[in-house]
Amino acid sequence: MYSLVLNFPFKINKIKTQHIYKTKIERKENLISFALNWRYPITIEGATCLSISNENDLFLYVFKFEDINKAIDFMENTSVDVQRILEFTDVKKLVDKTNKLMIEYEKNEKGFKRNKKKKLIEDNDGFMRYE
Repeated sequence: MYSLVLNFPFKINKIKTQHIYKTKIERKENLISFALNWRYPITIEGATCLSISNENDLFLYVFKFEDINKAIDFMENTSVDVQRILEFTDVKKLVDKTNKLMIEYEKNEKGFKRNKKKKLIEDNDGFMRYE
């Protein structure tokens, strides 16, 4: 069991807020994984978040470090920063999500074209109808 230090982005009485959480941290080459009870937007210096999954009422975090030395350093100093935002700012995910929404919008846009004004037409029998 490791002591994972969660650094929160706010202060109480001018004191930095931290929480020490006991959890199992696993490292395989430059990948680090650990589980927390809550989902936090976490960042680690020199690493990118690969995935966050919900398994057995725990959130499993997987981070990939730039090189193996930074991953080894993290195992010695297990400190992470909790961000204020709820989603990670990963440009590729954002572009993919935007493209997907745009494709759906364009599909629906064809079905919602503005109706043409209908003309009032009189039949031979004297009935009036719109076309």
